[in-house]
Amino acid sequence: MGASGTGPFENDGALDLCDELRDLDGKAARDLLRSTLATVAGFDEDDYLEKDQAEAAVAAAAIVAARRVGDDATLRRCDLHVTVPDDLDDLVEVAVAALLRVVGQESELSNLWADTVYDGVWRARVQANVDALQGTSGATG
Repeated sequence: MGASGTGPFENDGALDLCDELRDLDGKAARDLLRSTLATVAGFDEDDYLEKDQAEAAVAAAAIVAARRVGDDATLRRCDLHVTVPDDLDDLVEVAVAALLRVVGQESELSNLWADTVYDGVWRARVQANVDALQGTSGATG
């Protein structure tokens, strides 16, 4: 049975990304975060974005947001506080683009949440990370 929660690290796609990141050095971790985010951000708005890719992108964006606002507690919860480089500001723009793509109409994850009573909670958590990335709030987890 898979994991599924409204938080950015409460699902299988996020857990898989975090597991992969734990085995990497700082440069490789940055590259994986960039690749994960760029893949989702680059999806054409008419192409259907699969759930696992979207979940990984939400987690990657939350990691970038956590570093941006100095939220080491979020990274410690996922045991990534040592692996993930301190300065990820070069990933902010692609992280925001990826999150906006994830909440779009042609996104399996967005559509799955839309069919639940937790849709508003999930969307608020995604928006909190957009806000943190854009410097309008401090929320990440």
